[in-house]
Amino acid sequence: MEGNDDWKHIVEAIERHETSKEHLHSCFVHRQWQLHGTLDEEQESIIKRENFFWRQVLTRLLDVTLILSICNLAFRGHKETVYGNDSGPKGNFLSIVELLAKYEPILQELLSKPKDQIKYLSPKIQNDLIAVLVQKVENALVNEIVTAPFYSILFDTTQDISKTDQLCELYRYCVIEKDENGTPKALVIKESFLRFHEDQTALAMSKQIIKSINGKSISLNKCRGQGYDGANTMKGTYGGIQKLIRDIEPNAVYVHCAAHNLNLVVNDAVKEVIEIQTLFETVQQIYNFFGHSIRRWNILSSFISDNKKGETVISSNSVTLKTMNPT
Repeated sequence: MEGNDDWKHIVEAIERHETSKEHLHSCFVHRQWQLHGTLDEEQESIIKRENFFWRQVLTRLLDVTLILSICNLAFRGHKETVYGNDSGPKGNFLSIVELLAKYEPILQELLSKPKDQIKYLSPKIQNDLIAVLVQKVENALVNEIVTAPFYSILFDTTQDISKTDQLCELYRYCVIEKDENGTPKALVIKESFLRFHEDQTALAMSKQIIKSINGKSISLNKCRGQGYDGANTMKGTYGGIQKLIRDIEPNAVYVHCAAHNLNLVVNDAVKEVIEIQTLFETVQQIYNFFGHSIRRWNILSSFISDNKKGETVISSNSVTLKTMNPT
């Protein structure tokens, strides 16, 4: 510290010192000492307030994510911004957040922060929130499967919108429901879907199934059933998935999926009925005749429309002409 020997200008020197950062900081420290507080306690209080605020924000964002997932609604739109007076479509996630911010102070404070600050509203954060909820649901389902005495596995392939085959993973098991007193009241059969896997060869799929089961800490020794379709990759006696898994757990009995079986039976039975073939061919020809001409379609609509409401209805039931479904 340096002293002062210019007594002629002592008043100006005192004014400069009283407004300096060093003096103000020293006064703050002295005041904290008088109140029996410390700088660490004040800083800790600020950190706690920040933590509480962001916990409230994430709780609300998780609730928005959960309701969109339950309703099977898309999250994002063409524009992902909450700034300005842009009226473009933002997507359901940001639109709901903006709506809640009109009535909720936490989200209102969040959206009022400067543009360059973190707000946990980006598409990456939305995906992270979805992943958190997915993991939470999967953990709950896995706990049910682990506590069940036995279970069966159901695997089948399906195509997504990009025509890529994916292997879906399902478990079928029993759960004992209890009342509020903890007394068992019912035995409920549950079937839970966990995830998709990329479709592969029989050997690779069997390894994927075993890896997935072991990765969730589910004992393969408790597996008592396998349900697949009739493809050789799945049911093959020598190289199918069911054989490869039974080599590990002999009690995992393979059963041809009843839904696939019923579909094959109905499909083969219908092919032998000439009248049914003629019926569906006629319906398809009607669609081809009217669907390929706008003028014919308008004529058809005029015969089946309700004159009062102008809707395409017959006996108050909506009518929509569609092409034949292969099923």
